[in-house]
Amino acid sequence: MRVAIIGGTGFVGSYIVDELLRQGHDVSALVREGSEHKVRQPDLTHVVSGDLDDTSSIGEVVRGCDAVIYCVGILREFPRKGITFETTQYYGVARTVEAALSNGVKRFVLMSANGVKIPGTRYQETKQRAEDLVLASDLNATVFRPSVVFGDPRGRMEFATQLFRDMVDKPIPAVGFFSGLNPTKGAILMSPVHVEDTARAFVNALTDTSTVGKSYDLGGPDILSWTEIIQRVATAAGRKKWIIPFPIGVMKLAATFLDWLPFFPATRDQLTMLAEGNTAAPEVIESLIGSAPVAFSPEHLAYLGDTDFTLDSADLGWYVLNDNVMGGRSNGDFDQAQGELRFTGNTNTNGGGFSSIRTKALQLDLSDHSGVQLRVHGDGRRYTWRLSTAASSRGRQISYWADFETREGEWITVTIPFDRFIPRFRGVQLDGPALDTEQITGMGIMIYDKQDGPFELRLSSMQALRRAPDLSQ
Repeated sequence: MRVAIIGGTGFVGSYIVDELLRQGHDVSALVREGSEHKVRQPDLTHVVSGDLDDTSSIGEVVRGCDAVIYCVGILREFPRKGITFETTQYYGVARTVEAALSNGVKRFVLMSANGVKIPGTRYQETKQRAEDLVLASDLNATVFRPSVVFGDPRGRMEFATQLFRDMVDKPIPAVGFFSGLNPTKGAILMSPVHVEDTARAFVNALTDTSTVGKSYDLGGPDILSWTEIIQRVATAAGRKKWIIPFPIGVMKLAATFLDWLPFFPATRDQLTMLAEGNTAAPEVIESLIGSAPVAFSPEHLAYLGDTDFTLDSADLGWYVLNDNVMGGRSNGDFDQAQGELRFTGNTNTNGGGFSSIRTKALQLDLSDHSGVQLRVHGDGRRYTWRLSTAASSRGRQISYWADFETREGEWITVTIPFDRFIPRFRGVQLDGPALDTEQITGMGIMIYDKQDGPFELRLSSMQALRRAPDLSQ
């Protein structure tokens, strides 16, 4: 089956693309210009560049397809940028439905959200109107309403990661929201559902005619209070967290006056929906995927311990160091735009043959991590990931290198375990000491493959991978 997907570069959408390809479907994806690097498997995906207001691009991406999946959604509006609930969650759906009907596509699967309704918040109302539009059309449609979705974000933002950053990782107590005035009676309940289970439900439905014309609430096996969710996030990240009960009504009152500020943590509408709860019976998704859904447990939240440098890359103080410090003739430079770090230049082996970019001095303890993972778009040349510590050998400052290969014109994920890093001084391999991951003082990318010519490496994400938690105790 050939399937068009709108929203395939987002958190849930990227997993749906992976599942589509795993089950042997052909994928056609609408991708906003500048977001091509977010396509997980570009060599297996037909990419059409365009936006939700571009009817010609939407028509092109669905043309020749047997089914369409629409999984676009936002949690916060930015009207000055043209990003609103109305444009993304209703009009985008309407244009895609029209394109599907015009091109003879019969099957349509829509991602909505649990708890949508009219009247409701702007988020809820646009989602509900989109549901009504799709189910009233001549398409063989299915609607899924996931609860909060969790899973490895792979460089994107997701529910548990945001909770970790906003509440668990900060040096202040976390907020245990509750409704009403009594924290023991006003628990806010949710059914977190794993992203891979969600993706399987979407893809399985494409060929399951019994799902046509129906809406499904998707939730995981556990119904948890807000406080229990924070506790599990903290446990998965290896943290102990003090949680203070706090009435959500007070936060909503503050949001009434402050949620227009970009730095305010939540809008009034988000808090309203949070207070309403977000649960679903686990039997529903179990019947759709044919197995027990994944639990919101430390084992399945281990990714929270990963240290993701992607969103902070602009603050790492990158600078260039070429072989001209040794009389060489290579040159390199970098720029950062559209969520990417781009390292470009030219190497000349007559006099050195290397170029590098390095971070400012850092203080990182990565002793609970097993290695680094990069998402790169290369040129077929070999590059080196470089780590610095305070280590020295015979009075000489040393660094640690690990080479990785790239594929010309392709995005790939590179995983480098820490035990692959070799101590070197000016390119000469040393016997030791071994890398001390408790005292990382800098990172860098270098090209030193003994070849002349131009190079270009694009980096869209970089993170340190946490060791798997010991669940035996």
